[in-house]
Amino acid sequence: CVLAAAQSTRPIAAFCLYDPVDSTVFEPDSTLPILSALKVPSLVLGSGVGFGDCAPLNSNFAAFWDTLSAAKAPRLLGFMRCTGHTQFLDDRGNMLDVCSAGDDDDAAIHEVALAATAAFLSAYVPGVRARLTALHKMGRVGSGLTSASWVLLAEACESVASIVPLLESRRFRAAVEWRTGDLRPLAPAPVPRAASQIALGHRRPSLDRAQ
Repeated sequence: CVLAAAQSTRPIAAFCLYDPVDSTVFEPDSTLPILSALKVPSLVLGSGVGFGDCAPLNSNFAAFWDTLSAAKAPRLLGFMRCTGHTQFLDDRGNMLDVCSAGDDDDAAIHEVALAATAAFLSAYVPGVRARLTALHKMGRVGSGLTSASWVLLAEACESVASIVPLLESRRFRAAVEWRTGDLRPLAPAPVPRAASQIALGHRRPSLDRAQ
């Protein structure tokens, strides 16, 4: 998604990155220099189980967090200590999953991801909060993980300053620790033209895990 953002002609309002992985032996080019140049408000959810098996230590969510921190981009990290890399997927039952899974069940992890995404995007992306509110009033919100609970959270997220207090007030079934940096009101800005021109290369930021 970072590469797509760099090539987009439309303004990028925010990133939501679910246990992101940068360069690997299969895809050695790094997108971190581009992420640094974009300085886009970013939600990062990181897993704490199976370090190194599916998310290499020098290329996992911590590398993204370090990059965002160095760029002073508005950022929110949800560190999920008992979550594995592929547990963020909607359904991992139909795949050969070689990644380690944590003690928290997938549904509980998805609940955190949905709530954090709803709150973050409601605060940073124009129109999201109003649209979710309209869908809720029209009765077009489903059941289960798409129930009104996270829509209500989005409706309550009136500003950037309310993101973390709202999330910390929720009693999630999955373990999650929140960390923030440079969260501030920010008007969406066009993607810098130079971003797509940045030469891809390896970057090995220090790992600053939220443990």
